[in-house]
Amino acid sequence: MGEWGEYGEHTPNVLVATCAYYRMLVITKQICEILKGQKKQKENKLDEKAKLYEAKAQAVRDAFYHHPECYDEATEQFGTGSQASYAIALLSGMAEEHEEQAVKALVEAVKKNGYHLTSGEVGLKQVFTALAEAGYSDVVYQMVMNPTAPSYRVFADAGLTTLPEYWNYEELWLGSMVRSRNHAMMGHVREWMTSFVLGIRPQSPGWTKMLVAPYAVAELTYAKGSVMTPWGIVKVSWKKENESFFLAAYIPLGLLLLYVCQKNTVVHSLRLEVASGSLRLR
Repeated sequence: MGEWGEYGEHTPNVLVATCAYYRMLVITKQICEILKGQKKQKENKLDEKAKLYEAKAQAVRDAFYHHPECYDEATEQFGTGSQASYAIALLSGMAEEHEEQAVKALVEAVKKNGYHLTSGEVGLKQVFTALAEAGYSDVVYQMVMNPTAPSYRVFADAGLTTLPEYWNYEELWLGSMVRSRNHAMMGHVREWMTSFVLGIRPQSPGWTKMLVAPYAVAELTYAKGSVMTPWGIVKVSWKKENESFFLAAYIPLGLLLLYVCQKNTVVHSLRLEVASGSLRLR
């Protein structure tokens, strides 16, 4: 299946599958380590399993860097140099030792395509998240709001109220290839809006600790939304007015860290620990 729904750029199936397998092995190793501390009678077996998965992950990693479709050592290019090639390698942890270079290459890949989306449903989440985590939500915003196709803004300007399966929806609808007109798989922009524009993110399993770190994109003057957690609903709203920034947040439980980032520069920073309640900051 690979990068289903990709548009204009191809990402090798072997890169997609290998990064996914590597990530699964790393997570399984971490699960073994967590369980080892909870089940002392099985500690030895879990320790052996953790080492087994760690060894498998390393073997997969070594194979990845020796596969010509995954990485080119001479040019330091991941895959075909597509947006998804860099983003999937970054989010899976495969590009950990090349993170700085890979992030820069990802940004350049986006700019090269005129801030247009090229990723399919597998790589799209990775592209948005990799850019946002590196402080490039302003780049994500330009991709989302691009006035020319493919972009989410083009969908909205066309009057669509649901997401089509592919970016080139008009071409498919007018042709003989009938595809879905109500497909959630390209909806990763919603996660970017709640996790980075609003900045609501968990910091520990089960949301016992959480982070509110909105990225106040220069073009936006306000944002408002909420996320349902196991402890209740978290609400955040913020607005910019002249030179002031106003933020209001309600959290039912947890650790609240607040900072606002705009154009990769921290413009407001503080740390608060609260059990629950409402906060208003200026």
